[in-house]
Amino acid sequence: VTSFLASNDSTMESTARWVVSHHPEWASSMITYLQKQLGKSTLEAGEKKQLKDILVSYCGDASMQQFILTQMVGASVEKKLFVLETINACNIEEVPSGWVNQLGKELTSNVDEIVKLNVIKIIRLHSITSLNDALEKVADNDQNTPALRMNAISTLINDSTQLPAKRFDYLFAQLQPGNDPSIRQQAAGVLGQANLSNELLLKLAKDFLGKADAFILPRLMPVFQGANDIEIGRSLASALENSPSLDNITEEYLRKTFSKYPPELNTTTEKLIAKLKEVRGDRLARIHAIEKNINKGDIERGRMLFFGKAICYTCHAIGKEGGIFGPDLTSIQRDRSAHDLVEAIVYPGVSFVREYETYQIKTKDNVFTGIIQEQTAGTIRLGISPLESVQIQRKDIMSTEIQNISMMPLGLDKLVTEQEMADLMAFLLGQDQDPDTDAELLR
Repeated sequence: VTSFLASNDSTMESTARWVVSHHPEWASSMITYLQKQLGKSTLEAGEKKQLKDILVSYCGDASMQQFILTQMVGASVEKKLFVLETINACNIEEVPSGWVNQLGKELTSNVDEIVKLNVIKIIRLHSITSLNDALEKVADNDQNTPALRMNAISTLINDSTQLPAKRFDYLFAQLQPGNDPSIRQQAAGVLGQANLSNELLLKLAKDFLGKADAFILPRLMPVFQGANDIEIGRSLASALENSPSLDNITEEYLRKTFSKYPPELNTTTEKLIAKLKEVRGDRLARIHAIEKNINKGDIERGRMLFFGKAICYTCHAIGKEGGIFGPDLTSIQRDRSAHDLVEAIVYPGVSFVREYETYQIKTKDNVFTGIIQEQTAGTIRLGISPLESVQIQRKDIMSTEIQNISMMPLGLDKLVTEQEMADLMAFLLGQDQDPDTDAELLR
């Protein structure tokens, strides 16, 4: 059968792979084939996929588990990443002890950061608590990058244990203006999932929420749900009342957030909801004002904004550039009107692109909020920020609820000037144009 695995006929090759995957007793014979294939100096993308599929189909076999382990020890970064992707795809009840030991070594060694990030994904997916000590070393090592440290902190978070003050202080420092926007968003996302003491919640509410911009505030809101200290509630209400992001939060969400606070806070809550209704009443006028200004925009300046100050690229792609956290905006003007695009940017919670809805998934230890990026029979991969995703075992899920709050933060129009907003809209609407020959923006 192995000869057919190398067939140029895709139907023959896929049939052979199906046959192989349904014969677990062939594991020892397949190891010889895999050893030869993985020993090649280079592998094409199609070959890698085939080998990964075969390894995954046999990863419940003890001899194959040992083979997978040997492929990681002393391997190149590229090969380690291949093995880690394979392990990540394995649907097994318990991670073999040999794998766990090697994952711990990789995490605490001087290996490339991308390897460590992939190790952390596996630890999170399989809830390998025996590696918590190794994760703590990564989280508290000031020689590590913020992205690596915050991934480790995020993986250590659970509902039953409060976030230590020293890790809160580190995340709090990453939130501050002046840091890279993607790092600030990641820090906010991690804090939003954490279990904070009342003292730390109060510090966050008093010392930061009032100056949190539109990209940060919505990511921090989940941490306040379930709190009941009246001083925290007052500070939270005050920050929201003065926030440019208030109208990205629904009345239902506000009532849920403040539902555990004492009755003495009811008047403050109703005042906040009245303010919410007031600011929402100005929506249509704001959209029309931006639309009228579009013809003053410049496509090239808008391109620079998209991939720069406005940080749209961290979540959205145009062509081959940009992120995948949000919808692809390539040629978006062919499907959406100028009015629709302005509304989606300024008030992202009004409508949701299919497959980019916000979900809240509760497990026995955590609550995660994000966008479902991938689903298999055994797992869900949830994107919780542009830089971070979590893989959740379906067997650990207690509930899944769709949320009516967008993961895209409100208030981009308040973070750029009117001219910059016009430039950004000109780029989105005219991205396929030749500015020297096309007189009008495509609408």
